[in-house]
Amino acid sequence: MGRIVDQVRDVVDGLAEFSAPALRQRLEGVSGRQIAHALGYLLQLGEIRVLRVTPARAGHGAFNVYAKAAAFRAVPRKVGRRAEADQATPSSTAAALALSQALHHLGRRVA
Repeated sequence: MGRIVDQVRDVVDGLAEFSAPALRQRLEGVSGRQIAHALGYLLQLGEIRVLRVTPARAGHGAFNVYAKAAAFRAVPRKVGRRAEADQATPSSTAAALALSQALHHLGRRVA
């Protein structure tokens, strides 16, 4: 597994965002299941985060679009009025949108 994780890391380093189907095209000889396990491991380590959930073709469910964790900048929380510099960054807004979409998608699956 370590070798496949390293291959996925190498490919991911040059990409702003990526998904399992996109990595499958770039990594020949590596199955989709192996890529999914490697992405899950990198997600657990905190090296990558889910950016958004994208629907696949009809009847094929959905897949996650990931981004490197460094792309998500922490926004400090303060009590009271927010200063101009403390406004939400584009990356934090994208993360909030991705979380909202993922929760909405899960809600539809449960219902």
